[in-house]
Amino acid sequence: MAAPATAVQRLFEACREVFTGTGPGAVPPPAGVERIKSVLDSITAADVRLTSNMSYFRRVDAHGTPKITYLHLYKCEAFSIGIFCLPSRGVIPLHNHPGMTVFSKLLFGAMHIKSYDWAAAQQDTPDVQLQGPRLAKVKVDGILTAPHETSVLYPEDGGNMHCFTAQNACAVLDVLGPPYDDGSGRHCQYYNVSSSAISVGKIFT
Repeated sequence: MAAPATAVQRLFEACREVFTGTGPGAVPPPAGVERIKSVLDSITAADVRLTSNMSYFRRVDAHGTPKITYLHLYKCEAFSIGIFCLPSRGVIPLHNHPGMTVFSKLLFGAMHIKSYDWAAAQQDTPDVQLQGPRLAKVKVDGILTAPHETSVLYPEDGGNMHCFTAQNACAVLDVLGPPYDDGSGRHCQYYNVSSSAISVGKIFT
């Protein structure tokens, strides 16, 4: 009798079936999104053999910028799976996910998340080509504490641009579909929030 599939195997199989054949910017069908989300919701830190006392989550320099570690689990043209390990006060700066659907599961810890969507879509201008300031709106601004259900963001909605700040040792399991790919124009861009923010949103530069 075959051994039961591990949680990570179930996640891989769900991603392979849902994302295969889905092109950049094409959001998986609702049933596919729910399938991946359901598998992620069931995964714990024990399933990926992580604990908060591992070296990934220790601050080497109490006054310097904490080092963030990315544990690569799998990557193909259709999707990628990996885990971000953040020591206390570790920061993943404000960045985007062009043409991508992203699932994030906080395995343990507490982190502040601030995410944005563009206030108005520019239909004929790919996100990767944007230059200069542009108006955006806040989607999420708060602290998430594990256990917490999986967050899902989409190419044009859900907080496609976000930043994380660890309140204590945190681990985040991420699924990206499709993954970043410079050759296909899916670059990771970083943003700054302008001091000239107005009431309806924020200006990025």
